[in-house]
Amino acid sequence: MEIFFRAAAAGQMDLRKPTEREGNVRLVSIEAFDLSACGGTHVRRTGAVGLILVRKVERSRGQTRVEFKCGGRAVRGACQDFRVLSEAGRMLSGRLEEVPALITKQSEAMRRALRLGDRQTRRLAEYRARELWAAAPERSGPKIVRHIFAAEENLEAKMVAHAIAAMPASVALLGVKGTPASVYFAQSVGGPLDMSAILRQSVGRFGGKGGGSRDFAQGGGLEETKLDEVLAQAEGLV
Repeated sequence: MEIFFRAAAAGQMDLRKPTEREGNVRLVSIEAFDLSACGGTHVRRTGAVGLILVRKVERSRGQTRVEFKCGGRAVRGACQDFRVLSEAGRMLSGRLEEVPALITKQSEAMRRALRLGDRQTRRLAEYRARELWAAAPERSGPKIVRHIFAAEENLEAKMVAHAIAAMPASVALLGVKGTPASVYFAQSVGGPLDMSAILRQSVGRFGGKGGGSRDFAQGGGLEETKLDEVLAQAEGLV
């Protein structure tokens, strides 16, 4: 229902939101639900709105927020939703109404595959760590493992650094190619060195940055061609 009041009188009514307008103010009333001042366009009857398509309902600051489309926009939105769901069903080899269940099934399968892949990557990293550790030259003090990985082996390089640090009296000085290149330095837990300080000093000379803890540090922002020099600098500090 629409009613018209002078702004001064409307200001004394129980409006959902006070109005700052002057002169005649149109009030839109929904009995026992809402009374609001209107500065825009309202239909005279709800049927003129046409189709209403609710897109989202969410809680916000203790209230309920509803997102919707109406009229022609609602029709176009529903058609677009249908096209998207139909394409999803085609890609998942299922009917339209099966799309949510198929997506859930695919997501669970993907999570299982990722967990399996992560375990396999860790096993491979542990194997490579033992291999690199065995090939490292013997010297007095901690055993230093120095190696440069390919750009696509960044995650594995980090795991290898931790795996080497799990061995007694060991230091890992690992570089990873790329643009920019990165480095991972690690030592056996509780070792005598400060890997964060060594890393900052090593990469800082070549324009890189990084940091971490006494036992593990990582850095980047390096030119790939400088990795050998960075690792040699770090080894000298060790």
